[in-house]
Amino acid sequence: MPAQDSIIILLRMIVLVAGVTLWAAALTIWLVPTSEGLPALQLVRLGLSLFLALTGTACLLGGRSQPQQGPQPRPLRE
Repeated sequence: MPAQDSIIILLRMIVLVAGVTLWAAALTIWLVPTSEGLPALQLVRLGLSLFLALTGTACLLGGRSQPQQGPQPRPLRE
């Protein structure tokens, strides 16, 4: 089923690109200048960046190529 394999590869590529994008967003949140007088805003930025980083990591780990193997039969004793 080559069509089904190409769809799986396409979906994995989309998930990997989403993971990299989420990681980039988590890092670039800290590049936006903010006023130092709002500590609650710093906490929100920290929480959002952690959420984006964890979600990006989940996408990167979930999009890895994993071989599909079924259960291995046990050898018969003779």
